[in-house]
Amino acid sequence: MFRRLIPRGIRLWTWRAVRRGRQVLQTLRVRRDVRSAEASYCAEPPSSQTAIDIFKGTWTSAFPPEYGVTAGTLDSFDDVRVRWAAGVLPRGFTDLSILELGPYEAYTTWQFERLGAREVTAVEASDLNFLKALVVKEVTGLRARLLFGDFVSYLEGDPPRVDLVWASGVLYHSTDPLRLLDLIAGITGVVFIHTHYYSAEIASSSPHAFSFFEPARDEIRRVDGREMRLHCRAYGQLKRGAFSGGPAGYAFWMEKADIFAALRARGFTDIQVGADDPGNPNGPAMFFLARRIS
Repeated sequence: MFRRLIPRGIRLWTWRAVRRGRQVLQTLRVRRDVRSAEASYCAEPPSSQTAIDIFKGTWTSAFPPEYGVTAGTLDSFDDVRVRWAAGVLPRGFTDLSILELGPYEAYTTWQFERLGAREVTAVEASDLNFLKALVVKEVTGLRARLLFGDFVSYLEGDPPRVDLVWASGVLYHSTDPLRLLDLIAGITGVVFIHTHYYSAEIASSSPHAFSFFEPARDEIRRVDGREMRLHCRAYGQLKRGAFSGGPAGYAFWMEKADIFAALRARGFTDIQVGADDPGNPNGPAMFFLARRIS
Protein backbone atom coordinates (compact mmCIF):
# COMPACT_ATOMS: atom_id res chain seq x y z
CA MET A 1 0.00 0.00 0.00
CA PHE A 2 2.77 2.43 1.01
CA ARG A 3 4.64 1.60 -2.22
CA ARG A 4 1.66 2.75 -4.30
CA LEU A 5 1.75 6.17 -2.63
CA ILE A 6 5.24 6.87 -3.97
CA PRO A 7 5.38 8.01 -7.62
CA ARG A 8 7.03 5.47 -9.93
CA GLY A 9 9.71 7.98 -11.02
CA ILE A 10 10.83 8.53 -7.41
CA ARG A 11 10.88 4.77 -6.74
CA LEU A 12 13.09 4.20 -9.79
CA TRP A 13 15.43 7.06 -8.84
CA THR A 14 15.81 5.72 -5.30
CA TRP A 15 16.37 2.15 -6.47
CA ARG A 16 19.02 3.25 -8.98
CA ALA A 17 20.78 5.37 -6.34
CA VAL A 18 20.98 2.34 -4.02
CA ARG A 19 22.41 0.22 -6.84
CA ARG A 20 24.93 2.92 -7.71
CA GLY A 21 26.09 2.87 -4.09
CA ARG A 22 26.57 -0.88 -4.27
CA GLN A 23 28.63 -0.43 -7.44
CA VAL A 24 30.89 2.05 -5.66
CA LEU A 25 31.38 -0.37 -2.78
CA GLN A 26 32.18 -3.09 -5.30
CA THR A 27 34.97 -1.00 -6.85
CA LEU A 28 36.45 -0.36 -3.40
CA ARG A 29 36.69 -4.05 -2.60
CA VAL A 30 40.23 -5.33 -2.63
CA ARG A 31 40.86 -8.64 -4.38
CA ARG A 32 41.03 -11.29 -1.68
CA ASP A 33 44.55 -11.94 -0.47
CA VAL A 34 45.08 -15.69 -0.32
CA ARG A 35 48.17 -15.17 1.83
CA SER A 36 45.95 -14.22 4.73
CA ALA A 37 43.16 -16.70 3.97
CA GLU A 38 42.59 -19.38 6.56
CA ALA A 39 43.03 -22.88 5.15
CA SER A 40 40.31 -25.47 5.63
CA TYR A 41 41.19 -29.15 5.97
CA CYS A 42 39.17 -32.22 5.08
CA ALA A 43 39.13 -35.21 7.44
CA GLU A 44 37.14 -37.46 5.09
CA PRO A 45 38.61 -39.92 2.56
CA PRO A 46 39.31 -38.29 -0.82
CA SER A 47 36.38 -38.45 -3.24
CA SER A 48 34.62 -36.48 -5.93
CA GLN A 49 32.11 -35.35 -3.33
CA THR A 50 34.72 -33.88 -1.01
CA ALA A 51 36.09 -31.84 -3.93
CA ILE A 52 32.60 -30.62 -4.85
CA ASP A 53 31.89 -29.74 -1.21
CA ILE A 54 34.71 -27.18 -1.20
CA PHE A 55 32.12 -24.96 -2.89
CA LYS A 56 29.08 -26.38 -1.16
CA GLY A 57 26.09 -24.06 -1.38
CA THR A 58 27.34 -22.23 -4.48
CA TRP A 59 26.63 -24.84 -7.18
CA THR A 60 23.66 -24.34 -9.47
CA SER A 61 24.19 -27.45 -11.63
CA ALA A 62 23.33 -31.04 -10.77
CA PHE A 63 25.98 -33.45 -12.07
CA PRO A 64 24.85 -36.36 -14.27
CA PRO A 65 23.78 -39.38 -12.16
CA GLU A 66 26.74 -41.44 -13.40
CA TYR A 67 29.08 -39.44 -11.16
CA GLY A 68 27.17 -40.18 -7.95
CA VAL A 69 27.65 -36.74 -6.40
CA THR A 70 25.45 -33.98 -5.00
CA ALA A 71 25.91 -30.37 -6.05
CA GLY A 72 23.22 -28.04 -7.45
CA THR A 73 19.70 -28.73 -8.70
CA LEU A 74 19.53 -27.56 -12.32
CA ASP A 75 19.85 -30.10 -15.12
CA SER A 76 22.54 -28.01 -16.82
CA PHE A 77 24.60 -30.95 -18.10
CA ASP A 78 21.75 -31.65 -20.54
CA ASP A 79 21.56 -28.14 -21.95
CA VAL A 80 18.84 -27.72 -24.58
CA ARG A 81 20.94 -25.06 -26.33
CA VAL A 82 23.76 -27.54 -26.93
CA ARG A 83 21.32 -30.16 -28.21
CA TRP A 84 19.74 -27.62 -30.55
CA ALA A 85 23.10 -26.46 -31.94
CA ALA A 86 24.18 -30.07 -32.44
CA GLY A 87 21.15 -30.56 -34.66
CA VAL A 88 21.79 -27.39 -36.68
CA LEU A 89 25.53 -27.75 -37.31
CA PRO A 90 26.20 -29.98 -40.36
CA ARG A 91 28.10 -32.62 -38.36
CA GLY A 92 27.11 -31.55 -34.90
CA PHE A 93 30.14 -30.95 -32.69
CA THR A 94 32.12 -33.84 -34.17
CA ASP A 95 35.80 -32.95 -34.61
CA LEU A 96 35.27 -29.22 -33.93
CA SER A 97 37.71 -26.90 -32.22
CA ILE A 98 35.70 -24.71 -29.84
CA LEU A 99 36.44 -21.57 -27.86
CA GLU A 100 33.98 -21.21 -24.98
CA LEU A 101 33.63 -17.79 -23.38
CA GLY A 102 32.70 -17.97 -19.71
CA PRO A 103 32.15 -21.69 -19.04
CA TYR A 104 30.73 -21.04 -15.54
CA GLU A 105 30.41 -24.59 -14.13
CA ALA A 106 31.76 -26.25 -17.30
CA TYR A 107 28.57 -28.18 -18.04
CA THR A 108 28.51 -27.17 -21.71
CA THR A 109 32.25 -27.91 -21.89
CA TRP A 110 31.41 -31.44 -20.77
CA GLN A 111 28.66 -31.73 -23.38
CA PHE A 112 30.92 -30.58 -26.22
CA GLU A 113 33.36 -33.39 -25.46
CA ARG A 114 30.60 -35.96 -25.09
CA LEU A 115 29.31 -34.93 -28.52
CA GLY A 116 32.68 -35.39 -30.20
CA ALA A 117 34.49 -32.03 -30.08
CA ARG A 118 38.15 -32.41 -30.94
CA GLU A 119 39.42 -29.54 -28.81
CA VAL A 120 37.80 -27.19 -26.31
CA THR A 121 39.38 -24.10 -24.77
CA ALA A 122 37.30 -22.35 -22.11
CA VAL A 123 38.19 -18.93 -20.68
CA GLU A 124 36.72 -17.87 -17.32
CA ALA A 125 37.34 -14.54 -15.54
CA SER A 126 35.69 -15.36 -12.20
CA ASP A 127 38.15 -17.04 -9.85
CA LEU A 128 35.33 -18.86 -8.06
CA ASN A 129 33.83 -20.19 -11.28
CA PHE A 130 37.25 -21.12 -12.65
CA LEU A 131 38.02 -23.22 -9.58
CA LYS A 132 34.60 -24.87 -9.77
CA ALA A 133 35.26 -25.66 -13.44
CA LEU A 134 38.55 -27.29 -12.41
CA VAL A 135 36.60 -29.46 -9.96
CA VAL A 136 34.24 -30.43 -12.79
CA LYS A 137 37.26 -31.30 -14.91
CA GLU A 138 38.67 -33.54 -12.19
CA VAL A 139 35.35 -35.22 -11.39
CA THR A 140 34.33 -35.88 -14.99
CA GLY A 141 37.73 -36.35 -16.65
CA LEU A 142 37.46 -33.43 -19.07
CA ARG A 143 40.30 -32.99 -21.55
CA ALA A 144 39.44 -29.32 -22.16
CA ARG A 145 41.94 -26.56 -21.57
CA LEU A 146 40.61 -24.22 -18.88
CA LEU A 147 42.13 -20.75 -18.76
CA PHE A 148 41.72 -18.14 -16.03
CA GLY A 149 41.50 -14.55 -17.17
CA ASP A 150 39.53 -12.00 -19.18
CA PHE A 151 38.36 -13.46 -22.47
CA VAL A 152 38.37 -10.05 -24.19
CA SER A 153 42.07 -9.74 -23.40
CA TYR A 154 42.53 -13.30 -24.64
CA LEU A 155 40.80 -12.49 -27.93
CA GLU A 156 42.90 -9.35 -28.31
CA GLY A 157 46.06 -11.46 -27.98
CA ASP A 158 45.76 -13.04 -31.45
CA PRO A 159 44.58 -16.53 -30.41
CA PRO A 160 44.37 -19.39 -32.96
CA ARG A 161 41.29 -19.64 -35.16
CA VAL A 162 38.57 -22.05 -34.09
CA ASP A 163 35.67 -23.77 -35.82
CA LEU A 164 33.14 -22.37 -33.33
CA VAL A 165 32.96 -19.69 -30.64
CA TRP A 166 30.40 -20.48 -27.95
CA ALA A 167 29.26 -17.19 -26.41
CA SER A 168 26.40 -18.17 -24.14
CA GLY A 169 25.38 -15.63 -21.53
CA VAL A 170 28.23 -13.20 -22.18
CA LEU A 171 27.13 -10.57 -24.72
CA TYR A 172 24.67 -8.93 -22.32
CA HIS A 173 27.33 -8.89 -19.60
CA SER A 174 29.76 -6.98 -21.82
CA THR A 175 30.66 -3.31 -21.35
CA ASP A 176 31.44 -3.14 -25.09
CA PRO A 177 29.34 -5.76 -26.91
CA LEU A 178 30.20 -4.43 -30.38
CA ARG A 179 33.90 -4.78 -29.67
CA LEU A 180 33.28 -8.31 -28.43
CA LEU A 181 31.51 -9.19 -31.67
CA ASP A 182 34.45 -7.74 -33.61
CA LEU A 183 36.92 -9.92 -31.74
CA ILE A 184 34.80 -13.05 -32.16
CA ALA A 185 34.49 -12.39 -35.89
CA GLY A 186 38.27 -12.26 -36.11
CA ILE A 187 38.83 -15.90 -35.14
CA THR A 188 35.84 -17.88 -36.42
CA GLY A 189 33.18 -18.18 -39.08
CA VAL A 190 30.59 -19.70 -36.74
CA VAL A 191 29.32 -18.33 -33.43
CA PHE A 192 26.60 -19.44 -31.04
CA ILE A 193 25.09 -16.66 -28.94
CA HIS A 194 22.61 -16.81 -26.10
CA THR A 195 21.78 -13.36 -24.84
CA HIS A 196 19.22 -11.04 -23.35
CA TYR A 197 18.30 -8.00 -25.43
CA TYR A 198 16.61 -4.67 -24.85
CA SER A 199 13.08 -3.94 -26.04
CA ALA A 200 11.46 -0.55 -25.44
CA GLU A 201 7.97 -2.02 -25.84
CA ILE A 202 8.56 -4.68 -23.20
CA ALA A 203 10.34 -2.20 -20.93
CA SER A 204 7.21 -0.09 -20.69
CA SER A 205 5.17 -3.08 -19.53
CA SER A 206 7.76 -4.58 -17.14
CA PRO A 207 8.89 -1.72 -14.90
CA HIS A 208 10.56 -3.91 -12.27
CA ALA A 209 12.70 -5.96 -14.66
CA PHE A 210 13.75 -2.81 -16.48
CA SER A 211 14.33 -0.67 -13.39
CA PHE A 212 17.96 -1.82 -13.53
CA PHE A 213 18.52 0.24 -16.69
CA GLU A 214 20.08 3.69 -16.47
CA PRO A 215 19.19 5.58 -19.68
CA ALA A 216 21.44 8.54 -18.79
CA ARG A 217 24.44 6.21 -19.26
CA ASP A 218 23.37 4.82 -22.63
CA GLU A 219 25.82 5.06 -25.52
CA ILE A 220 25.17 5.67 -29.21
CA ARG A 221 27.31 3.84 -31.79
CA ARG A 222 27.22 3.64 -35.57
CA VAL A 223 27.77 0.42 -37.51
CA ASP A 224 27.76 0.61 -41.31
CA GLY A 225 25.70 3.79 -41.15
CA ARG A 226 23.20 2.32 -38.69
CA GLU A 227 22.75 4.11 -35.39
CA MET A 228 22.67 1.74 -32.42
CA ARG A 229 21.81 2.57 -28.83
CA LEU A 230 23.59 0.53 -26.18
CA HIS A 231 21.40 0.39 -23.08
CA CYS A 232 23.25 0.60 -19.76
CA ARG A 233 22.14 -1.91 -17.15
CA ALA A 234 23.49 -2.06 -13.59
CA TYR A 235 23.78 -5.30 -11.64
CA GLY A 236 22.90 -3.95 -8.22
CA GLN A 237 24.08 -7.07 -6.41
CA LEU A 238 27.21 -8.37 -4.77
CA LYS A 239 29.22 -10.93 -6.71
CA ARG A 240 29.01 -13.86 -4.35
CA GLY A 241 28.21 -17.54 -4.51
CA ALA A 242 26.33 -18.40 -7.69
CA PHE A 243 26.74 -14.96 -9.31
CA SER A 244 27.26 -15.41 -13.06
CA GLY A 245 27.55 -11.84 -14.34
CA GLY A 246 30.41 -9.81 -15.75
CA PRO A 247 33.43 -8.26 -14.04
CA ALA A 248 32.16 -4.66 -14.11
CA GLY A 249 29.26 -3.21 -12.13
CA TYR A 250 27.28 -2.63 -15.30
CA ALA A 251 26.89 -3.86 -18.88
CA PHE A 252 25.31 -2.69 -22.12
CA TRP A 253 22.37 -4.51 -23.64
CA MET A 254 21.77 -4.30 -27.38
CA GLU A 255 18.45 -4.36 -29.19
CA LYS A 256 17.65 -7.56 -31.10
CA ALA A 257 17.67 -6.00 -34.57
CA ASP A 258 20.97 -4.29 -33.80
CA ILE A 259 22.59 -7.57 -32.76
CA PHE A 260 21.65 -9.17 -36.05
CA ALA A 261 22.67 -6.08 -38.03
CA ALA A 262 26.07 -5.96 -36.31
CA LEU A 263 26.69 -9.62 -37.12
CA ARG A 264 25.65 -9.21 -40.75
CA ALA A 265 28.01 -6.24 -41.03
CA ARG A 266 30.78 -8.62 -39.99
CA GLY A 267 29.83 -11.16 -42.63
CA PHE A 268 27.58 -13.45 -40.55
CA THR A 269 24.68 -13.49 -42.97
CA ASP A 270 23.31 -16.95 -42.13
CA ILE A 271 21.50 -16.56 -38.79
CA GLN A 272 19.30 -19.34 -37.41
CA VAL A 273 17.31 -18.56 -34.28
CA GLY A 274 16.72 -21.49 -31.95
CA ALA A 275 14.49 -19.69 -29.45
CA ASP A 276 13.20 -16.19 -28.80
CA ASP A 277 11.60 -15.53 -25.42
CA PRO A 278 10.42 -11.89 -25.20
CA GLY A 279 8.51 -12.69 -22.01
CA ASN A 280 11.51 -13.92 -20.04
CA PRO A 281 11.17 -12.51 -16.48
CA ASN A 282 14.81 -11.37 -16.54
CA GLY A 283 14.33 -9.56 -19.83
CA PRO A 284 13.79 -10.69 -23.44
CA ALA A 285 16.19 -13.47 -24.40
CA MET A 286 17.14 -15.52 -27.44
CA PHE A 287 19.72 -17.95 -28.71
CA PHE A 288 20.93 -18.42 -32.25
CA LEU A 289 23.72 -19.66 -34.48
CA ALA A 290 25.38 -17.22 -36.91
CA ARG A 291 27.58 -18.32 -39.78
CA ARG A 292 29.73 -16.50 -42.28
CA ILE A 293 28.97 -17.78 -45.77
CA SER A 294 32.02 -17.50 -48.02
